Amino acid sequence: MFLYVFLSIQPDLYPILIHIPLFLFFLTNITFHTFIQDIHTPILASSGFLCIFVIKHLPKCPTIPVASGLKRFISAQMKIVIVVLSFFLFFGTDVYCGNYGESRTWGLIEKKDSLRKLLDDFNRIDVRVVTLDNKKEGIPYRIVVLGNSLSHHGRAEQIGWNHDHGMAASAPSRDYVHLLFGSIEEAMPEKRVQMLVYNIADFERNFDTFNFDQLESLKNFGPDLLVLQIGENVELNEQKTIELFEKRYSELIGYFKTKPELSVVCTTPFFFSEPMKNAITKSAEQMDARVADISSLTIDDPENLAKEEPNYPGDRSEWKVDGIGMHPGDKGMENIARILFENIDL
Repeated sequence: MFLYVFLSIQPDLYPILIHIPLFLFFLTNITFHTFIQDIHTPILASSGFLCIFVIKHLPKCPTIPVASGLKRFISAQMKIVIVVLSFFLFFGTDVYCGNYGESRTWGLIEKKDSLRKLLDDFNRIDVRVVTLDNKKEGIPYRIVVLGNSLSHHGRAEQIGWNHDHGMAASAPSRDYVHLLFGSIEEAMPEKRVQMLVYNIADFERNFDTFNFDQLESLKNFGPDLLVLQIGENVELNEQKTIELFEKRYSELIGYFKTKPELSVVCTTPFFFSEPMKNAITKSAEQMDARVADISSLTIDDPENLAKEEPNYPGDRSEWKVDGIGMHPGDKGMENIARILFENIDL
C-alpha cells in the first residue's frame, strides 16, 4: 500500500490518468456491491500497483497538451483523492459498507468465532418437507418432526455442506431422523410408518410473528406423534423475550393438538442453553408433552460433536465453516435418536 500511495502522489500526469479507470472501478464495485461479491477489491489494488509500476518505467510519452495551470490543479487535488482511494482499494469497499472485519473471499463471508455467527448461514436453504414411508399395508402410524438443521439441511455448497439430510451426519441413514424412523418401524412391524420432516428454523428466528397457518398441511396430515427439535437458533432481545418464546412454543404444540391422543416429545437444545432448556421444559409440562433432554450430550461427551468425533467417516475437509462441526456427528445423532425413542410411548 505504501508503494502504491508513494507512486500515486507524484505530480506526474501519467499515474493520474491510470487512476481514472481505477476510480471508475471503485465506484462500480460500490454500486454493484451486492451483485459482484465474487470480486474482491484488494485485487483491484494489486492491479493498480502493477499498472502504475509499468507506466513509471515505460519511456516517457509525448507531452499531452494540457494547460500547465490545469495540470498543477489536477495534481494537487488528485493527491488527496488518490490517497483516499488507495485506502479503500487496499482494504476493500467493505470499509465503506460498514462490514470491515468480515473478509469476503469469493462470495464466502468468514464468520466470527461466536456460535451465533457460526450458525448464521444454516437453516436458510432448501426448506421443504422430507417424506419417509415404509409403504406397508398396515394401519398408518404418522409422525411429524419439526426441527432445524439437525433434522434436515439441504445442500449448501457455499458453506461446504454437500448433503441432503441432518447436519452433520455422514450419510442420510446416520442422522437421528432416519435412525428414529428405523427404531419406530422395528417396534411396530405391523404398521405403515410415515414421517414428515420440516425445517422450522424460521419459527426459531421469528417466533414473535410466525404464522402457524403455514403448517396447516402438516397438521392435516394427522400425526400420531409430534417431535419438536428446536431452540438452538433462538435469539432473545427486549421484544423477543424468553417468556414470549415460552408462550409461543406452547401455542405451537397446541396448534397440532387436534386430537387428544397425540403424543408430543420435545428436545432440549443440543447447544446447551439453560434459559432455553427451562423454557422448553416448562412449556412441555404445561402442554402434557414429554421432554427428551439432549442438552447434556456435548457437556458429558464432546465427541457427540462432529468435529470431535474420532474416526468420523465423513469428509471434514469439505466444510468451509466451523459451524458444521458444531452439529452432531454420527455418534451424536445416534444418542439423540436413542433419547428420543426412550421418551416415545408406542
